[in-house]
Amino acid sequence: MKHTKPKLAPNLAKREERLTATIAALKVKIQQIYDEGEVSPQGCYVARYQVRQQQKIYWYYKLQATEPIFEQAFISPKEE
Repeated sequence: MKHTKPKLAPNLAKREERLTATIAALKVKIQQIYDEGEVSPQGCYVARYQVRQQQKIYWYYKLQATEPIFEQAFISPKEE
């Protein structure tokens, strides 16, 4: 029995061109986002939550981080 290599998809070159074009377009979009102004640090996201008060609902948005960004202020009980 003769062993043959599997044939590659006939449109592999077209797929490669589409992927290359998509990567280039994404790089342009990323640069546009950076050019528009400040970008949040890596690991940050916008969290949406609601608060109900006196039969009304208020939506709030806050910037959350997966890791601590700022140094935590700590006052020991002896320093008070």
